Amino acid sequence: MIHRSVPTALPRDLTAVLWLKVPGRCAVQPARIQVAVDSEGAGECRLAEVNTSQWRDYTLSVEVDGIRPGVSAVVSVRDGAGAGHRGAVEVLIGRRQLTIRHQVGDGPTATLVTASRRTPARGLLRIEVRQDQITVRPPGAPPVTAAFDNRLHEGGVVFSLTGPAGTTIGYHAPTLAPPS
Repeated sequence: MIHRSVPTALPRDLTAVLWLKVPGRCAVQPARIQVAVDSEGAGECRLAEVNTSQWRDYTLSVEVDGIRPGVSAVVSVRDGAGAGHRGAVEVLIGRRQLTIRHQVGDGPTATLVTASRRTPARGLLRIEVRQDQITVRPPGAPPVTAAFDNRLHEGGVVFSLTGPAGTTIGYHAPTLAPPS
């Protein structure tokens, strides 16, 4: 309990922190996080027992692999599970569309912006969060920016996906850094 109450410094290498490894859904290896959809239709990698209350402004860089028709990468930032609040800002990256949405508390999920973007199956994704702004730089496309609810002022990262059973998304070399 004491360990969980102490804020964790912003780690550079996200594969070096503790993750909830759900068999069949989340596999963490050096420099790679892989998320799979199991027969129950879910796939997610979430930080385990990491106090993210001091993770405020940061840039997430990660190479995403596995985006194809019917399969989208989902990256949540400012996730409140380790920061003491409910909610997150989510980025959904599909083959032809990018969506940014947020959820505050137990309220409904609200779409902030949807943009038509042709995304390659593999490429570098950069997500920067500063105060109440998010800028997403998807692979091979112009950046997309949105404002989100300022109650989501800190929190960690969650990697997941949407798609049919048996599909996977790889998140290679996920790193966090202070915003540039």
